[in-house]
Amino acid sequence: MQKSVVQVTLTSIATLVVLVILVGLAGMLPVHNAYLSQILDFVNNYILVIIFFTLFFFVGEILYAFGLPFNVLGVIFYAYGAYFITFFIFKVFYLIESFIDVAIFSSFGYLEQLFCIAIFLVVLVVGISRIFSKKEDAEKSEDVEWKDIWGEFKGGMNNISKKFREKTEVKKVNDGKKKKK
Repeated sequence: MQKSVVQVTLTSIATLVVLVILVGLAGMLPVHNAYLSQILDFVNNYILVIIFFTLFFFVGEILYAFGLPFNVLGVIFYAYGAYFITFFIFKVFYLIESFIDVAIFSSFGYLEQLFCIAIFLVVLVVGISRIFSKKEDAEKSEDVEWKDIWGEFKGGMNNISKKFREKTEVKKVNDGKKKKK
C-alpha cells in the first residue's frame, strides 16, 4: 500500500525528533561503564551521519509517493541513504572491533568505499528497474472488479468439488458388483 505524503512526512519527522531526543537524554545521563560510554560517544560523533541517511530516506520516500517522474528522483535519494547507512554500518563494525580487540574489520577497511559505492549502484539500478517494471505492469493490467474475483473463486471451487466427486464416486465393475474407485 502506498503511503500519502502527509503520512510519510509526519512519521519521518516524528522518528527523527524521537531519535534526537533519545540521543540528547542519553548524553545527559551519568555513565559509569566504559563500553556504554564508548557507545554514547560513538552515537554523538556520528549523529550527523544518522540524520543524513534519515533525511535522504525521508526525501526519497516523499518523492517516491508522488509517482513518475518524481519517484526516479526518490530512488536517487534512497541510493544516497543506502550509501550513508552502509558507511555507518562499517563504523559500527569498527566500534565492535574496538571492544573485542581483534582486527577483523580493519583488514577490509580498504574495501569500505568500494562497498558503499556498490550498494549505492545496486539500490539505484534495482529501484529504477522496479519503477519501470511497475509502469509496464500497470499498462498491461486490466480493471478487475470483485465480481470477477468472486467468479474465479467459484469456478475454482466447482472444479475442486467435481474432481473430488469423480475420485470418490462408486463405479460398477464388469461382474456387476459395485466397487469404490
